[in-house]
Amino acid sequence: MTLPEGPGIRNDIGVHSESTVSPFYDPMIAKLIVKGKSRNEAVERLHNALSAYEVEGIKTNIPLLLKIAESPEFQEGDTATDFIEKHICKQKSNQ
Repeated sequence: MTLPEGPGIRNDIGVHSESTVSPFYDPMIAKLIVKGKSRNEAVERLHNALSAYEVEGIKTNIPLLLKIAESPEFQEGDTATDFIEKHICKQKSNQ
């Protein structure tokens, strides 16, 4: 696993390279936290950090998180509990 590093980037990891990830437990094995002086800076750091992640051996939701970070609605702060359904699923149906 290669973790993104740099100013405003924090990784909380619950596994290591020899860990077994069981389907019977919480699927959150890691948490990425980013911050910036502005929302734009934080979103840019988020995108760069997600792009830098390298995880082998398990499927992750990083591609979905990148789509979210790249969406204009997310970048503008237009977020709510129906964000994925409203913006991400809509993109899939239009393709």
